[in-house]
Amino acid sequence: MVPIANVSFVNAQAMLEVLREATKTAKVDLTVNLISSQVVPFLTDTHLPLVRAYRTHVSDAQTGFTSLEGWLNAVVVTEALQRAGPNPSREGFIKAMESLGGWDPGIGSKLGFSPVVHQGLHKVWLTRTERAEWVPEPERTGGRTCPLCTLKTSPGGTR
Repeated sequence: MVPIANVSFVNAQAMLEVLREATKTAKVDLTVNLISSQVVPFLTDTHLPLVRAYRTHVSDAQTGFTSLEGWLNAVVVTEALQRAGPNPSREGFIKAMESLGGWDPGIGSKLGFSPVVHQGLHKVWLTRTERAEWVPEPERTGGRTCPLCTLKTSPGGTR
């Protein structure tokens, strides 16, 4: 069976649930060889402070990649608001966001924000299916680099 890959804005869990149901009538396991990129670490990576805090405050029934992404965004915005001071202005908030470059929000990766870079992360975590469940794909070191990740960002923030 040919692998099927999708990107993180596809709700991976919802897609997997649809494919589990469709498997019943298709007479073939449609959950095999699925790969999905995520913009957050795997939900069980509790060695990471952000994931540990998220899992402490969110019930198992409510966990998912989408809500973890929201949690990460809330942590980042909270840090920027703290850096912006007690009476943040729009300009102060933007400067605070741009000052987050090099700061790790607890995911083992530093943010890349700056006055010319307005994308916080240049990383994805890969997941794959195993027995109709998402599992993390181990990170490879010393291997190939994603060609899109090495493109330089222009001063306008675009590639």
